[in-house]
Amino acid sequence: MRVWILAVVALPSCGGETVRAQVSEGLVVSSGVKAGVTEYYVDRREYPIDNSEAGVLPPNEINGKYVKQVAVENGRITVTYGNDAHERIKDKVLVLEADGSDFPHVTWKCHSPDIQERDLPHVCRSQQPD
Repeated sequence: MRVWILAVVALPSCGGETVRAQVSEGLVVSSGVKAGVTEYYVDRREYPIDNSEAGVLPPNEINGKYVKQVAVENGRITVTYGNDAHERIKDKVLVLEADGSDFPHVTWKCHSPDIQERDLPHVCRSQQPD
């Protein structure tokens, strides 16, 4: 009886870790895009308007097992989940925002308008835009 109770208690925790790991894939898949946006900003002191201007592949060609696409819009990177993603994050987005106020250093914050905070990687929690 005790083993059964422990298994039931452990299941929600494992599910959250699985979803968080899937969301984290977005940070990995978007790392090259962040580099492209950062390089563009440092060279021109303005953000690229899209993937092409950032010097990266088109949005639908930047993907992964859980990431459907990665798009640049005026320096802002939007990671859209799909493919084999858990239902809690499918068709939802993770947003990466650049901050070049300490030029030439660019720092990044991440947040999501529609993924629950519990499913975000720790680095993205409570980083809502100002």
